[in-house]
Amino acid sequence: MPSTDLSTDAGYPNNPYHNATHAADVVRTTHVLAHAACLTAHHLDTLGLLALYFAAVIHDFGHPGLTGDFLVATSHPLALRYNDRSPLENHHASAAFTLMAERPELDAFEGLSREQRIAFRKQVVELVMGTDMKQHFGLLSQFTNAVS
Repeated sequence: MPSTDLSTDAGYPNNPYHNATHAADVVRTTHVLAHAACLTAHHLDTLGLLALYFAAVIHDFGHPGLTGDFLVATSHPLALRYNDRSPLENHHASAAFTLMAERPELDAFEGLSREQRIAFRKQVVELVMGTDMKQHFGLLSQFTNAVS
């Protein structure tokens, strides 16, 4: 049986904020908001809900405790790797999926079909990328236009 405990594999270093406790808080808040907004009844299928929860778990996976702006300003290897575009968010998604690829015993999604895995990964990456606060107002505008 695959493990879903990515935190013990250096995914959430012991830093003051971006740690496993923060991840658990975000998962709980995501659950409350998803159900309060009736996303589970009207907008998300089972795979989408799984992607939402997994994105909440990994949204700060491997966070170095520095801001994206600092990484870019100091030419940190993550900023260089991701061409200064959302280096933290790119790293969070990439590091989690890379860990599962390298350690299959941690891949809780091995039972998904190829098509489901592709859709799942795409959704998770989009959700994690949406946590970049530099993108916040653009995403909020898209959301507002969509519900108007």
